[in-house]
Order: sequence, then structure tokens, then C-alpha cells
Amino acid sequence: MTKATKSAPSLAVVDRYSLIDATLTRMSEKNNKASLIARKAQQMDHGNPLVRLGKLFTQMQLERKAMNARIKKSGVNEELPFKPEAIVSFTQRLANQCIWSALALTDKMADADDWDADAGGTGTDCYAEACDEYGIDPVAPENLADIVESDFAAIQAFYSKLMAKTSYLPSHDQLHMYVDSQPDPDDASAPWVNTRIADKFDDALTIARDIIVELEAKQDEAEMADWESLDQAA
Repeated sequence: MTKATKSAPSLAVVDRYSLIDATLTRMSEKNNKASLIARKAQQMDHGNPLVRLGKLFTQMQLERKAMNARIKKSGVNEELPFKPEAIVSFTQRLANQCIWSALALTDKMADADDWDADAGGTGTDCYAEACDEYGIDPVAPENLADIVESDFAAIQAFYSKLMAKTSYLPSHDQLHMYVDSQPDPDDASAPWVNTRIADKFDDALTIARDIIVELEAKQDEAEMADWESLDQAA
């Protein structure tokens, strides 16, 4: 018996042993600068999502070159939707989001186990359905780490090439499998501070799960505090 779930948008994924493509697609569905980069990357013409992202970097460089020539000729200012160099910091976001994809898939697999245990099945259909939603061929939960680690190695290779192409920047942050950043508690205008870092799959999942617990606790606290407005209004 297969567990009923919401239908997910079909993903034209070439590499069925990677979460990167599906993760980029999900990032593109949000509404922020990172989503704009993801959307434009997914519109590039190549089967490999990291090649598309690299080609987007070069395309944005070419667009900036053409834009600067027009500005010089016309004197009319123009702006790009984002600078090519924004893809440098975007790379860590992509690595982070791959962990969130893996966590969501891990939870769906656990749900599949629970459903099939109740139904007396084997879990095969539910695993296949969950994996297909994330653009990968069916994989056992214990082998998901291999996919994430392979993806991170590919992202590292991409980042290494990108750093070489942006050697004119004063510095580059080290890439990690997962980085949790928070505002500087002493200076709100300062760059965000890296508070938790992971370079192993299990450690990255632990950080993501801890973040969920912390966010839920804050939401619960805010809900409780909301009732105090009645006391203030009295």
C-alpha cells in the first residue's frame, strides 16, 4: 500500500544520483536573491546543474561588461539583477540547502517506514515515491549519506574553480557541508557570524534538526507571549 502524498512538481533531473538539481529547483521557487540566482541557473542550457551555475557566472560577467560599455556611451546608469560574485556566497547556500533536502527526504523515508509497518508492506513503493519527488533513483536511507557526500565533493570542485575565477576578490570563505550563521549579537550591522559548522553528513543533519527545534521553541514562546497583550489592554 502506498502512502498518499501531495503531488510534487516534476523535475527534469539528468543525474538521478544527486540532490543538487532538485535542490536548485526548490531554491528557485522562493522569493529572494538566492532564488533569482537559482532560477537563472536552471534556465541555462546544460545537463549538469553546476555547469549551469558556472555558465551563469560567466554570463553575468559578460552582461556586466556590455552594461558598462552602454553606460560609458550613454551616460545612463544601469544595474544588474545581481553581481556575478554573488554566486560565490550562493555556493554555501546551495550546500546548506542540499542538507535540508536530505533531511526532508530522510523524514519522508521514515514516514514510509511507519506507513508500511502499519500496512504490512516492504516500504519499496514509498521509498521510490519519496526519492522520485527529490529527483533521485530509489535509495535505501542508509545510503543517502553517500549521495550527499558525493554532491558536496562536486560542489567543492565547483567552488574551487569559482575561487580561481574570482581571485581578484580580497578573500573567500571556506566552504563547508553546512554552515549556520546568525546576526552578530553585539553589532546588528556587522556581517553574520558562523555559529555552527559541519563537514560530515550526520553532523550537518544534527545541526538542521537542532535549528528546527529552536525555531519551534521560539514560535511557542511567541504564541504564549501574545496572550499577554490582553493584560496590557486591560
